[in-house]
Amino acid sequence: MHDPDSTMTKDKRDFLIADRLEVARCTGADATAFLQGQLTSDIAALAQFEWGVSGYCSAKGRLLGIFLVFRDRDSFWLATHASLLEGLIKRLRRYVLRAQVDFEMEQKWQVGFRTGVAMQKPLTPSHDLTPPGRPYPGAPLEVLLFRQMTSSQRPTPPAGLTTGNGEIDFSLACIQAGLPVLQPQTQELLIPQSVNLDLIEGVSFKKGCYPGQEIIARVRYRGKPKQRMVRAFIESEKPIRPGTAVDTSPVATGQTGTVVNASPHQTAPGWEMLVSLPVSCLARDVDPGLSIGGKPVFRRPLPYLLPLPGD
Repeated sequence: MHDPDSTMTKDKRDFLIADRLEVARCTGADATAFLQGQLTSDIAALAQFEWGVSGYCSAKGRLLGIFLVFRDRDSFWLATHASLLEGLIKRLRRYVLRAQVDFEMEQKWQVGFRTGVAMQKPLTPSHDLTPPGRPYPGAPLEVLLFRQMTSSQRPTPPAGLTTGNGEIDFSLACIQAGLPVLQPQTQELLIPQSVNLDLIEGVSFKKGCYPGQEIIARVRYRGKPKQRMVRAFIESEKPIRPGTAVDTSPVATGQTGTVVNASPHQTAPGWEMLVSLPVSCLARDVDPGLSIGGKPVFRRPLPYLLPLPGD
């Protein structure tokens, strides 16, 4: 089978544009404390000019969104799928109350990313370009923010930088990094552990309360996750969408997996996916027999360790 990782690692452009992500900025004297009490990760521990990943949950512990978070001194840039950002910021604003916190949609700023050999090329930060950073330690991609140089709908990077656009490029890079991007089809379906946020420093079990914290902590301390996310591949000409059910009937009778993200590969005849599966499908001695619409689904490796049942 063709290796779907090969084309991404050979891209030598300075960075690519994640043009389906949008950005908001959280500022104010209480910004750190406010986000610390709303998001799943340890926001206060994020260093200046450092990136991280964090979930935003309902009171039931279900994910409403997943943010890429960039800290710039005492302000925080929150990036997520464009279809969700406005609604998430509106919800966060409801809880500001008397806190000195302000949210602003940053339409002039875009998210860029790079993978493979491009990560070896130095980029000079400026007032139009933030330092690149990995969303979690060891991630096989870097993300950054840049100010678009024109008012056109097509984002334009700072002068002298080579780049390209593509939702597919970014989606594929996130899938290969095991980095989930929540979309409307999967909103409020999954808890953070079901998409491995706890494995990539997207959940802190040492800080205080936030929405859904009790349920998320209970899964860790009083039980085990019922689902985990894997990377997978399917040979299919039909589109695979987030929220698509994955048949696990040979192993997990009555349970299904869920496609979290999917992207057609640029050269391989099929789709790369991140899939949340019942943990019974992940045992070392089990052939899960996964399928979508009768077509077999093949697991592919993640760039980080995935705990297996019994570990």
